[in-house]
Amino acid sequence: MALPSPSVIPDGSQTERCQDLGQKSTHSTPRSEARGMPFDKLKAPSKAEGLSLPAGRQGLILSGAFYPDLKIGVWRRRTYQRKRETMEKVVIEKLPNHKEGPGAKRWEEERGEFVQIVYQEEIHHLALFEIRRGFSRGNHYHQKKEEVFYIAQGKLRALFMDMDTLQKEERILEKGDKIRIKPNCGHSFYGLENTVVVEYSPQVYEIEDNVRINLA
Repeated sequence: MALPSPSVIPDGSQTERCQDLGQKSTHSTPRSEARGMPFDKLKAPSKAEGLSLPAGRQGLILSGAFYPDLKIGVWRRRTYQRKRETMEKVVIEKLPNHKEGPGAKRWEEERGEFVQIVYQEEIHHLALFEIRRGFSRGNHYHQKKEEVFYIAQGKLRALFMDMDTLQKEERILEKGDKIRIKPNCGHSFYGLENTVVVEYSPQVYEIEDNVRINLA
């Protein structure tokens, strides 16, 4: 008999369909009680009931209906802290802290820090700018230009908005973070500390490609 495939449970949903078994499983804990209840306090279902736990915004629940030996795993958001797509048009990664091997990386040594920001990328625009604490930069998007930013020093709050879907996301960025922003993604940076940022792009900067918006 085939195992049920992993299912994503919508926010607030208490049931999932075990397609391979042709049977619906419902968690034993009532819906009103289960919301907000710690994971380890939820009432375990019987074999006849199967298993379905509220995932909400926590992530993925692996179905364990009728399989008492199957380990149940929950993937929480914080699992994907580095190198992940915050939204379709933004990718954030922490440069690895080591000296060996190819690729972008950074490392500390007695004489100071060395950062290889770029590895085998074509660059037609390169800049360095400062954002002092309490000040902001950005509040625009580009229709053609892809931008990459590296936080060389400090900490800032970034706000992104996909101009096609209007999806917004806020992130705190700090030294060692590298951010790739694709075209048609609004962005603004607010200095939480005095911050130094390196910016580069595979495209040439064109002032007419700079579209002002207000993300405040």
